[in-house]
Amino acid sequence: MFYLNNMKNLAALHIFLAVGKLRNFSRAAEQLGLTKSTVSRQIQSLERDLGVALIKRDPRHFSLTDEGSIFLKRAESIMGQTMEAFEEVSNINADIRGTIRISTTVDLSLFYLAKPVAEFSLRHPGVEFLIDLSPGVVDLKADGFDIAVRAGHLKDSSLYARKLNEHQPEFYATPAYLKKMGRPKNVSDLYNHALVANRKVNFDGKNFSPSIVANNMSLIKHLTLMGAGIGLLSEAMVKSEKREGSLVQVLPHVMLPKVPIHLIFPHKKIPKRISAFAKEILESRN
Repeated sequence: MFYLNNMKNLAALHIFLAVGKLRNFSRAAEQLGLTKSTVSRQIQSLERDLGVALIKRDPRHFSLTDEGSIFLKRAESIMGQTMEAFEEVSNINADIRGTIRISTTVDLSLFYLAKPVAEFSLRHPGVEFLIDLSPGVVDLKADGFDIAVRAGHLKDSSLYARKLNEHQPEFYATPAYLKKMGRPKNVSDLYNHALVANRKVNFDGKNFSPSIVANNMSLIKHLTLMGAGIGLLSEAMVKSEKREGSLVQVLPHVMLPKVPIHLIFPHKKIPKRISAFAKEILESRN
């Protein structure tokens, strides 16, 4: 029978959680800093203690048994509560220190994280930041992130979020481009122009496929400034260009849906260092 009454069992639970989340013994061993054989032995020992098989032994395909799937969910909850307890107790009257793992994009990091990270690091030298700028969707829990800054509506209801801002997408072009190609007077005129955006655009029942699609808004702005076409950009990104006149708004009467920007956490209860840094980000908006 399995009892969570010693550190050995707690360690086995931690190993199983990594294997179950990553769906791979080798990747779990690498993440945990253990050998694959050690991880395998720990899982086998755990299965003996429980009296059930947790993982189906198929060399070509990893999958959990029904019991393994149930145990994984409970293990995640148990380990989450255990780590929160350790964090809460160890942080009482202690300096803010430790690692903060952040997932975001290049654009959002420059817009929302550069200043908070710099100022927080100066005040709390015991904190180490690990910032991943992958544009794709990541699993905050499985990949070990503490916090994320993302654009768009939330799709994972198990995550916790605070809204940072809303970006208003608008159309912009250089005066030289508009002089050469003409200024669109209505949405349908966009079919006659090169569009530079991070996605297909749908408005008022019309679909527009950009000539250039990029997942980096800074690149989209630079391409627009170089006259590559009409760029779909956030008003917040082009304030100085609008003021200088290097970019002008096109179709100002067209109101595309706003894009929310969220600060996202994998768990409701977060360690002291994470809550302190989140506060720094939220206060830096003003």
